[in-house]
Amino acid sequence: MSDPATPNQTSTEGSSLYQPLNRETNEIRIFDLSPGKAGDPITGRLRVVSLNRKPRFDALSYVWGAPEPQTVITLRGGHSVSIGPNLHLALSDLRRRWRPLKLWADALCINQQDDEEKGHQVPLMSRIFREARMMRAWLNQEIDAKCPALRALRWLVENSLYKREVRATPCWSNTIKRRLHMLQEVESHDWNFWKPVTDILENKYWFRLWIQQELIISSNVRFHIRKTEIAGRHLLRLHDKLLLSWLYESVLDADHPGQRLPEGYTLALLGGNQLVDGIKNFNSIIPLIFFVSKSIGLETTKLPDLVYGCLALANSSEISTLRVDYALPISQVYTDVIRNHLVYWKNLDFMLFSSSRDCEEYPTWLPVPDRLPDFEVVMWGKRLELDWLGIPASVSDDGLSLGVQACQLDKVAHTSSFTPSARGVPMAADLQAVSECYLKIHPDSMEGEVWSAECLVDILKWPFSIGIGYDPIEGVQKALWGLLEVAKSGQHAELDWDRALEALARTPAADKEFITALRQIVPHLCAQIPMATHYGRLGLVGCTNPDVTPRETDQVWLVAGCSQPVVLREQDSSPGHFSVIGIAKFAEFIDQHNTRVTGWFQDRISRGEAPEDFTQRIVLV
Repeated sequence: MSDPATPNQTSTEGSSLYQPLNRETNEIRIFDLSPGKAGDPITGRLRVVSLNRKPRFDALSYVWGAPEPQTVITLRGGHSVSIGPNLHLALSDLRRRWRPLKLWADALCINQQDDEEKGHQVPLMSRIFREARMMRAWLNQEIDAKCPALRALRWLVENSLYKREVRATPCWSNTIKRRLHMLQEVESHDWNFWKPVTDILENKYWFRLWIQQELIISSNVRFHIRKTEIAGRHLLRLHDKLLLSWLYESVLDADHPGQRLPEGYTLALLGGNQLVDGIKNFNSIIPLIFFVSKSIGLETTKLPDLVYGCLALANSSEISTLRVDYALPISQVYTDVIRNHLVYWKNLDFMLFSSSRDCEEYPTWLPVPDRLPDFEVVMWGKRLELDWLGIPASVSDDGLSLGVQACQLDKVAHTSSFTPSARGVPMAADLQAVSECYLKIHPDSMEGEVWSAECLVDILKWPFSIGIGYDPIEGVQKALWGLLEVAKSGQHAELDWDRALEALARTPAADKEFITALRQIVPHLCAQIPMATHYGRLGLVGCTNPDVTPRETDQVWLVAGCSQPVVLREQDSSPGHFSVIGIAKFAEFIDQHNTRVTGWFQDRISRGEAPEDFTQRIVLV
């Protein structure tokens, strides 16, 4: 389903073409595409079936594209309907010569003029694509069917090394290591050999949110590059290889085709990841808001689709009471998501987000479309369910405030005068910003010693050791020490980050792990603001609004249900009401499983303190 919120077809028979569907029996419409040869008019019929009766059909996945010029097709029963050019081309290419094709195509099978119908058909998306006999993915792109790269794709998938590699592994780190072997399989060909196929992966088809979630929930995918067919596992296998080669072999190569892959969540989960099976079985251990946050780089026509386009990936119990309503404002859609999240997942890690724009129309605690996750732990399922002290958080009736139980931990004493904001800033300036805050805490330290301070390494390694479920990437600490030594010596220090990384990658110490670690460290250095606190803590702040930075009157709080401290600012006009400035990273609260904040609360209770003795109710606005 490419974009259910955008109508692009009308019927000459008015509403008689689309009779109401029975929600109780999960009715959908199937389009029986009549056979024909090239040039024949498209014809067929729409019929209603119940998903409960396990009908046989294929599901069409495509990009709607421009709505004009419209083509009128004739349906049995005297109806006719106008469809867009991409759908017309897709039906023409997929049509069989001698027998009909039973097809679910969103633009035809859902009444796009009826928001109420869309509201109950969109939640059926997961079942439609799971239960379809095949997902037929059509791309409006030409390719030579005799291209050698197409023949090589089959070998890429069916050789014995691949069969060994895709076995399920309980540990994600082992999966990564196994998948590195994939890079050895095409040593006899350079990337120019694969260009006819890699060009397919740059098609705008892959950048649509609806299409990405269709790919992950479908069990059998067949790609139609116009009339050329490619097995889904073949093309997706090459995608995995491109992505891994870019990450582990050619991180700084601007010409590498992996640079041009879509920034989504779905394709990255495909290559044998153990989470996929849970998603396919409605038992996802990943909260809905995580998928929503990862869909930011993908395309939708309307903002509500950033939520609705992810429903098929979410846990069925979490979304059981979430209604699809395109008439709701986006702020209400997001508030409803958070309410469901609080009930099912019982944590507040949705606050661990940063923003790329001013979001004044939203409460500061509410994740919105342009706020990205501060780290990829965010709410990694019930395995990390946090201690609520028996006092749950609650969203106000108007959705504007969030009541939480919290404890004040510290106060901001100093923030850097230099605010990291982009990869184009000099490397030394970023590192000097951290050093500046360190000197506020330890004024007697020599500057040379600052660059090698152990606490700097502890702070800067935080993204790689928490919440992911596996050990930190080997080489991270080595890369951090390397950066600090470069800054200390002045070598490359005046270069911006991208040029400095290119220079460092050419040094004798620049093995694959070193380059990979650098690539992951740099975005965090560029996005965080160093700070020192009243009690001598050195930390980093990821702000929820880029135009609002921490100041000396701000406070650091531990919020029950949130796995990292947060920087809050009390409202002058409303004591006890706080806006969220950002998430705070301190070495003492960082561990592999992201649970030290919970442990802090539990330790207080184990010493005989009651929650009301050391926490208070505050309101986030």
